[in-house]
Amino acid sequence: GYNMTCIQTAKDVLYEAKWISLKQISYTDPKGVARKWESVERTTRRGDIDGVDIIAIVRHKDSSMDKLVTVVQYRPPSASRVMEFPAGLSDEGEDPVKSATRELHEETGYIVEKVVHISPPILLEPGLSNASTALVHLEIDADRVENQKPVAQLDEGEFIEVVLLPLADLLSALTQYRYDHPDVIIDSRLYSFAYGLSYHKR
Repeated sequence: GYNMTCIQTAKDVLYEAKWISLKQISYTDPKGVARKWESVERTTRRGDIDGVDIIAIVRHKDSSMDKLVTVVQYRPPSASRVMEFPAGLSDEGEDPVKSATRELHEETGYIVEKVVHISPPILLEPGLSNASTALVHLEIDADRVENQKPVAQLDEGEFIEVVLLPLADLLSALTQYRYDHPDVIIDSRLYSFAYGLSYHKR
């Protein structure tokens, strides 16, 4: 097949702040041509991933009542509120499950009942950054006492609204929410998940 091998030859720091670092990457393309690329990296990574994204489903005895847990918060880079999966950075020594259960409880107050799936490390925007995440699918028992009126454990400076959306018609619910809240942008991972569910039902 066609040779697609590229070789990285150097990575130089152009600027480093508290949370992110701007790098210039030197590499040779498959034809041996020397090229450069600018990349943003987190300074907080301690392992294979930067953090976790959480698909959290609130399960009911009647599965038609199942809900997806989403969060809405202001994101300064986009100067807008964004609806997205609960997510967060991993603390030192945490595996994806520990990170996901901790972050979900902190952001939403929910207690996890079951771990369904953990993805391998996946990239978020590989043309811009090496930022990576693990997608963790968790289930929440709607009948559990602690999950009746969950209370988030937010850090100072965190302002997060929890929004439950019907899993059975998620894409339509997202579309309606966006119509009702035109100032809110839907995160691409959440929209892709909703569209995938909708496409599967076709």
